[in-house]
Amino acid sequence: MASLFNIGAEFNSLYEMANDTTSEDSEALIELFNSLEVDMIDKFDATQYIIKELKNDVVGLADEIKRLQDKKKALENRADRLRSLIEYTMELSGTPKLKGKFTYSLSDKISYNFDNVSTFGLDEQFLRVKTELDKAKITEFIKLGGAIDGVVLEDKKVLTIR
Repeated sequence: MASLFNIGAEFNSLYEMANDTTSEDSEALIELFNSLEVDMIDKFDATQYIIKELKNDVVGLADEIKRLQDKKKALENRADRLRSLIEYTMELSGTPKLKGKFTYSLSDKISYNFDNVSTFGLDEQFLRVKTELDKAKITEFIKLGGAIDGVVLEDKKVLTIR
């Protein structure tokens, strides 16, 4: 029988291996899981704690991603405002071109604004349409007895943990 310390160390190794994002070696993870010498229910319970910890890590990473995306957007906006400040100052001073360590020049450019174009009645050559499956409607159709080529019913096992 393994000591409590060894069991804890083995589960800690399992957590570290599951948390290692640099390796996709699932075989080693499976081998370590299978080599744990504890009752099946204890193995499952401890593994469930590891799963919960990993999911908490995912939530923390999602929050960090959002924070970094917000910071990225703020820095992009600040850069755009500084660029606009340079443009405004050049327009105000009437200076179309300046040369220093960088070359700054104002010029006229024609651009098109499509915000007010209605797609109704517009020739199809000017439209792009993305076609995708409405899986919910297809599922409902099949449940009502319909058939669609290419749809295969799969029988899957689902693990529920509460």
